[in-house]
Order: sequence, then C-alpha cells, then structure tokens
Amino acid sequence: MSKRHLFDSPDGLVNKALRGIISYNPSLALDEANRVVFDTRFDKSKVSVISGGGSGHEPAWSGYVGTNLLSASVAGDIFASPSTRQILSAIEQVPSDKGTILVITNYTGDCLHFGLANEKARARGHDCRMIICGDDVSVGKRGSLVGRRGLAGQLGVLKVMGGAAGAGGSLDQVYDLGVAFSEQIVSIAASLDHCHVPGRTEHGA
Repeated sequence: MSKRHLFDSPDGLVNKALRGIISYNPSLALDEANRVVFDTRFDKSKVSVISGGGSGHEPAWSGYVGTNLLSASVAGDIFASPSTRQILSAIEQVPSDKGTILVITNYTGDCLHFGLANEKARARGHDCRMIICGDDVSVGKRGSLVGRRGLAGQLGVLKVMGGAAGAGGSLDQVYDLGVAFSEQIVSIAASLDHCHVPGRTEHGA
C-alpha cells in the first residue's frame, strides 16, 4: 500500500476538499467556518434533509447535496464527528417551514453530537427529527450493545428521503419513509487494505 500523498499533512485537507466540491457546482455554497455545504436553491416550503459525519468517506456527505437528495451536509475532521455547533449551523443554513430531518450513521460521536443538535434545534423552535441508520449485516441485530454500524446502505435512505422531500412530502411522510427504508436495508464493508491518514505513522493509521 502506498503511503505517499499529495498532501503530507492533514491540516486544512477537509476545507480544501469542500472548496473543490463547490467550485464545480454553482448551486452549492460553503460555510467554511462550520464545514457546511448547502444547496443555495433549497426551497424552504419543503422538508430539509441533512446528513454528515467524519471526513474521509468521500463522496459522503458533501457529494450528496443537491436537488432531491441532501439539503445540506456537515463535515467533521478526518474520521471524527462534526461538533454540535457545526450541525446547528447546517440546520440554520436550510431552514424549512415543514421541518428538518437529520439522517446519520450509527457511530457514537455522530449519535451524541447530532442528538444534542437535534434537541437544541427543537428548543430554538425548529421542528427537527433524527434517523439513525445501522445497516452492517455482519453484526446481528441483537449482537452488539450499540447496534449495527451505518455503512453504504445509508445512501439509499438519503435518496428516497430526498426524493420524497423534493416531491413536497410532509415531515411525517418523509420521516416514516426514511425509517421504513432504513429498517429494511443491509450492506457489508470490504477493503483491500486499511487506509493511511496523511501525517500519521502506519501504526497509528
């Protein structure tokens, strides 16, 4: 496995990648301070669907922002959840008259930070809900205290929810569809080797 990189340090890599995303898509904008990519054409009369997580899983999640998919995404550091403050900024960037749904994968940091953001957004008057996707079929439904990890199956959930929201579905309709799809999909991860993060030794990768 090659350990050479175009960038030898992880410093600034996330913002560089996000600036690249919006450079070729004029309908997207970037809140660089909070690493939020959002759709400038978002229609506030429709449900907003937001997702995010640790960077390093591209094209997730910034690559999924657009019509009939995500209204906004929020990026953390490499393999680290975004903060509650960042997630709240994403909610504020795409306010909806119908409500907002946060759709995340089942990892401890994401569940904690998105969960706190969900509660704070509701306290601020947003009609906000959250769906946690856990589709890793290698873990039995009752085989782990924290449940199945969220993997690529989440993309299907995001697509059907984004399409339903784009078609004008109500908050209940979009949410119920996302829950139903999430409960029926499974996936499994495979790789040729482990990844290597710039700036880390092979042992710490």
